[in-house]
Amino acid sequence: MRHAEAMAVVLSIAGAAVVVSAQERIPAGPPANGPSFEVVSIKRVADVRSQRSVGERPGGQFVLSGMAIAPLIRSAYPADTSDLIGAPDWVSNDVYDVTAKAAGEVSRDQMTTMLQSMLAERFKLTVHYEMQERPVYALVLARADGRLGPDLRRSELDCDAIQAARRAGSKEPYPATSNGAPACGMSMRGEQGMTVLLGARPLSTLAGSLGSGTGRVVIDKTGLKGNYDVTLRYSERPSPNAPLDAPPEIFTALQEQLGLKLEPDRAPLKVLVIDRIERPTQN
Repeated sequence: MRHAEAMAVVLSIAGAAVVVSAQERIPAGPPANGPSFEVVSIKRVADVRSQRSVGERPGGQFVLSGMAIAPLIRSAYPADTSDLIGAPDWVSNDVYDVTAKAAGEVSRDQMTTMLQSMLAERFKLTVHYEMQERPVYALVLARADGRLGPDLRRSELDCDAIQAARRAGSKEPYPATSNGAPACGMSMRGEQGMTVLLGARPLSTLAGSLGSGTGRVVIDKTGLKGNYDVTLRYSERPSPNAPLDAPPEIFTALQEQLGLKLEPDRAPLKVLVIDRIERPTQN
């Protein structure tokens, strides 16, 4: 696509306005001389386990257990969708155990950079981003007077300060939240429907968690700033035979519990494109 025909899109990156064009190739990859893990173990496994996990662990660790590599790539290269365009089938099908350890506690940005470096070294991964316009849902206020639902409460916790203190070695326990959610975090569990708990998180985090229940990316357009404690219960697959106390479907739950609603929209989304990847060297 020629630049003159491309649709201009404005992104906010680190507080600055950056103009890109739809379908424009946006470079991505680890910086030269960036931080890296001290120890990395990668093993392909044959067994399918009921207990699987992926994510950061205390002490500067990242662990993927009994899962495909796809979620590790998404952790290293966050995008607006879960698509990995151009990825071979094994990226989502082959099962691995991966343990990566840094020298100590690291920030979120440092962890992201180290994951990118590991994927480049061990999987020969090269990627880029593209902007593609797609159908989305906009998360907006449901009531004209702006009144919120009973399960959406403003939080005064300063998560940036709390997390900075933890990285500096503080052992103080996390403060309590109004709904029992992990402070400065989120949990999702699927017992008798889906329950989403946010503790002192921005509503963009809530919007990001709703895609699996709606089938589209959800963008926060509430205009509400700051952090919130959120409790949302909904049925992923409502049934006419469901018990009377079963939670409602997600669109109703958002209005009744949070005072929010979803409206169809379109938006340019940043998607990840895989240029090259190889099965890893194992150890």
